[in-house]
Amino acid sequence: MEQAGSPHRGSSSAIVLLDRYYRWWLGALLAGAAILAWLNRLVLDDAFISFRYARNLVSGHGLVWNPGERVEGYTNFLWTLLMAVPEGLGLDTVQTTYGLGILLVVLTLWLTSRVAVAVSGSKPFALLTVALLGTNYTFSAYATGGLETQLLACLVTAILVISLRVRRGFEFPMGCGRFIAAPPPQLRVRRLPALR
Repeated sequence: MEQAGSPHRGSSSAIVLLDRYYRWWLGALLAGAAILAWLNRLVLDDAFISFRYARNLVSGHGLVWNPGERVEGYTNFLWTLLMAVPEGLGLDTVQTTYGLGILLVVLTLWLTSRVAVAVSGSKPFALLTVALLGTNYTFSAYATGGLETQLLACLVTAILVISLRVRRGFEFPMGCGRFIAAPPPQLRVRRLPALR
């Protein structure tokens, strides 16, 4: 039996509180990470390459750097297409990437919490994981960098969450590579008849 002054008693009651109010703590961490990402915001110069290609696409010139020149100079096709949306709506693309990046940070951290709980079985461990990742300067600053970095992090984390749900007994982390290379039959995309 533990005595009242035992250090284990205090730590176990803290864990109980973290576990009991997990959603509140997680929400506070997500809000804090969003604020930190906003405070660390920056746009990398390479982002303006995607912005220019997106602007030319919306202007009807296609995915080109200069109208009339067919040169592929972007490395992030999906992100460039995504950046065509604010360009087409007449929104400030830089401000849009700030907002989208922060939204993706929150989603990535929430998905990370799901992975941490699934792997460790501990909500306090998940909170620690989210706190450590959310306060990492590189993770925070690149969230608003104007590039596809945070979108990729979010998608990879989402794949990991799905794989943990689909495959019970998932071998972490080696299973992730196998999952991406050969997804389970439930997740395989069928070819459309028009593409045959």
